[in-house]
Amino acid sequence: MPGWRSHEEIGVRLAMGATPRQVIAMVMSESVPVVAAGVVAGLAGALLLGRYLETLLFEVAPTDPLSAALGGSAAAALALLTSYITARSAARINPLVALRTD
Repeated sequence: MPGWRSHEEIGVRLAMGATPRQVIAMVMSESVPVVAAGVVAGLAGALLLGRYLETLLFEVAPTDPLSAALGGSAAAALALLTSYITARSAARINPLVALRTD
């Protein structure tokens, strides 16, 4: 998938002088649009399936803005947290190990 960085590319960037903070920023900057698109798609799906969701929810309307905001925020926060953990892990790799071919 274009845009996603491989270990080799991250290793090259680190070997060329990129700081771990720059690597984390690069990975996170690519994650934010994907997370935003996922949240928008999820909210749109919830609105489209409102009738069905109404049978599953207790005393909450499927179009309740507070529930939608909390659900979308929780999903986005979790996705961004996992992206940050992955980015931090990628920033810690040894450039020589990442560049080594099998």
